[in-house]
Amino acid sequence: MPVKFKNGYATVIVYFYHQTYFITPYFFACLICCLTLFLGSILFFVRRKMKEVDRLEQHILTMASGDLTTPVIPGSKDELGILARELDNLRITLHETITNEQESHQANQDLITAMSHDLRTPLTVLKGYLEILRLGKNADMQTEYLNRCIQKTEDIQEMSDRMFEYALVYEKDIQPEFRRLPATLLLEHLMENADFLHLTGFQTSPQIPDEPLSDFEGDPALIKRIFNNLFSNILKYGDKKAPVVITFCQNTDSHNVPQLIITLKNAVKSDLAGIESNRIGLKSAEKMMRLMHGGLHYTQMAESFTSTLTFKGLAD
Repeated sequence: MPVKFKNGYATVIVYFYHQTYFITPYFFACLICCLTLFLGSILFFVRRKMKEVDRLEQHILTMASGDLTTPVIPGSKDELGILARELDNLRITLHETITNEQESHQANQDLITAMSHDLRTPLTVLKGYLEILRLGKNADMQTEYLNRCIQKTEDIQEMSDRMFEYALVYEKDIQPEFRRLPATLLLEHLMENADFLHLTGFQTSPQIPDEPLSDFEGDPALIKRIFNNLFSNILKYGDKKAPVVITFCQNTDSHNVPQLIITLKNAVKSDLAGIESNRIGLKSAEKMMRLMHGGLHYTQMAESFTSTLTFKGLAD
């Protein structure tokens, strides 16, 4: 606006900052909102990560308490998620290790229990006869008692020799020595044991095929143990009044793979009350057949027992 002075005219401009009454509070309000938003987002992120850390801590405490079955679920894909996955892998490894140790410990206990059970009976009888001999009772029966003592020592020796069978049943990491073997090896073991049965008073009727048989893959030592176990069961539980039927044949499975099949069928003694058995020989033979990718199937009837061996043949 023009203003007149004594020596002339001048233009006067007046500035009035009335908006400063609103700008200052607005500035501080915006500053507070920005700080709140900034700190709130940081605190939200930190709180979220702290929850994951607390969750990992709870999982670690759970594992430390002995619970290795609860899985550790990763909550994110960052470093904490990687830590959670590695912790879960550690849980799985610890669980498998402890489980294997428990199974190994249980297997050792089962082995000791089985052996002690089978050894306890002849030792008890042997001790009884020795006590009678020491007291000098029944002088006319001393020779008979001595013979019985000798028989019990032979039973104990036989059971100690069968330690391999017990260990084989309860041991896990056993690798057979596979070889390509002719079917005549099975025939040799079969006829050898059949002849021994015949010498002990059994009647045998082997049925052997005339056509050529396929080779197979197996472990000769395990095969010998299998036949010994099966024929020793026949000697122990078989009834000599009925013949032992032995058949040997070759078939093919659904994949046209040859199979060598041996079947042993014998009558069972009518009175087995005095004979104890935990079927350790059958368990041993069954596991040895599985190790050689074959199979052992047996059927217990009231008057007969049938066992079938299946060896996987090799295609020509």
